Amino acid sequence: MITDRRFAEFMKGLRESAGLSIEEAARLLDLAQGTLVEWESGSSLPTENVVQQISRVYRISEKEWLEVLSTEKHNRKWQG
Repeated sequence: MITDRRFAEFMKGLRESAGLSIEEAARLLDLAQGTLVEWESGSSLPTENVVQQISRVYRISEKEWLEVLSTEKHNRKWQG
């Protein structure tokens, strides 16, 4: 199932803006590379429990991140 393409592009943009490769970002987020690839391709969404990690690694406020996630939550079913 493909989720909102804008969300996938947002995730990829955050990583690229931070100057990180998928491998580096996955290591910093303590995730499998495949998980990050799924988020960036739009095939799945992160769960709410990784918000703090993503905020720290990508240097965005948790409030900004939660706004993005809450918009997606209204449009899509949460996936892990």
